[in-house]
Amino acid sequence: HGSTMVKIDVDVVNGGMKLDENFLVDFGADKDDVLLAHEMR
Repeated sequence: HGSTMVKIDVDVVNGGMKLDENFLVDFGADKDDVLLAHEMR
């Protein structure tokens, strides 16, 4: 239950995007509540 939030690093100089593998928020980790990463920027 819940959702996951990841971070994308954007290279505005050279172009391209890369997933930041060190940043991951699992909103489903709290089994007592349902948390949604809805419209987070």
